[in-house]
Amino acid sequence: GGASMSIASVPLIGILIGLFFTMMIFLLCGKKAEDNAEKAESGNEWFGQVKIILSFLQIFSSMPGVLDGVPWPKIFLQFALPLNIFNLDFLAILAKSGCSLNVRFYDKFILHMMLPVGCLLVVVLSYSIAKTCCAKKNDTKKKESMKETASKAVILIILLIYPGIATKIFTIFNCKKIKGIPGSLLVEDYNQNCYEGEHLTFMIVGIVFLCLYVFGIPLIMFLLLWCNKKHLHDEKSPKHRLIKNALGGMYEQYEPSYWWFEIFLLMNKTMMCGGLVMAAPGTPLQVLIATLIMLCHLLVVLKLAPYESDGEDISSFLSSL
Repeated sequence: GGASMSIASVPLIGILIGLFFTMMIFLLCGKKAEDNAEKAESGNEWFGQVKIILSFLQIFSSMPGVLDGVPWPKIFLQFALPLNIFNLDFLAILAKSGCSLNVRFYDKFILHMMLPVGCLLVVVLSYSIAKTCCAKKNDTKKKESMKETASKAVILIILLIYPGIATKIFTIFNCKKIKGIPGSLLVEDYNQNCYEGEHLTFMIVGIVFLCLYVFGIPLIMFLLLWCNKKHLHDEKSPKHRLIKNALGGMYEQYEPSYWWFEIFLLMNKTMMCGGLVMAAPGTPLQVLIATLIMLCHLLVVLKLAPYESDGEDISSFLSSL
């Protein structure tokens, strides 16, 4: 039956508390953008590289779970499992330390779906407390700086947790037929029969979260960028600085004509970290599809060279390869 849900939720609560204190530190100690322009410029030089490496690690660590029909070497699995921390799959890591955190897959699913909501509430709460208690009523610049910091935090958190969320949602639909056993079984828990009882309920829940998170997040990001497209790179626009500070994490490292490329990367992560479980699972065809997806991604990166920095174009090409 798995461990207690309340005990397993402790790591989630710990992550949210840590995020709260981190946000408070940044909100209270952060300087205004104009006072910190030089540091921000130097930070952007390595921030883009970190995002590329992070994307690589997120896809890499999800491969054993997505391509479960591949007989991965034991040493590869031992190396890939700890990297799930980059997908914020905290329960998969901590469950190995003891049975007290080893809950059923359905319970893990619910806890993982609570993570984006919890992170958003923590950011809003920390911003509200910082603005109310630590900013004077007339200090509009300080309040504006806090708002920009909170917006950046939301974007960074979304980019970090999105692949793990997509993986978890698609595994709800990952069923397998085993010779000699009637019906289909859930790959994540062979004790569960697919398309009946509890699994049928969670499939409906999974479809809701699929629309809300997997399709909803890229759509919202695209609409935000599309609606503010004329302000993204126009320094003469009165809204340019505000948009850059709030949404810069989504487009700043790309050339102006490729302001949409972050959405393309999210779609690639969606297919590689979760969508593949629906594509002929456990067969050689699934591996072929995975190879073709990454080959198409590689060719797009090679053809467009969408990054402002040549170094980031090279890093993206190598990680895709």
